[in-house]
Amino acid sequence: MTETPQTTPAASTPDTSDIPSMRGALGQHALVRDERPPIPGPITRDSQAFRELADDLPVRRVLWMLASGMTWPWVLESVTTPAARNRAIRRGLMAPPVGEADAVLVPYHLTDAGRAELLDWVARITPHRHLPEVDALWRMATWK
Repeated sequence: MTETPQTTPAASTPDTSDIPSMRGALGQHALVRDERPPIPGPITRDSQAFRELADDLPVRRVLWMLASGMTWPWVLESVTTPAARNRAIRRGLMAPPVGEADAVLVPYHLTDAGRAELLDWVARITPHRHLPEVDALWRMATWK
């Protein structure tokens, strides 16, 4: 006598409507903002907005260099200060290299928090790049 194998009901597809997608509208990556930024108000060297853009510029320089691909210790250490790298590590914006000094296995890298911090700074500074003071901040962080 042959037995009929027990079949399990077909697995139902889980409801994923409440899970955030890795893509934004129109196929943009999740890190790309979909909404237009608000039209910036006037910014001067004495304004709070300028001070926020200039706040901890050496750490923003470290984040920019990491995002640009300068991840190996000997490269990053030649263009940033130890204090800025240490602040970025303590704040969880980047992770230090793994391995001995002469045999690094994994270089410095941005964390998700560091990437979000850098993207937020770029989004806030970009509308004001036409101002010489703000453009100077941009050049100090990016060398561009």
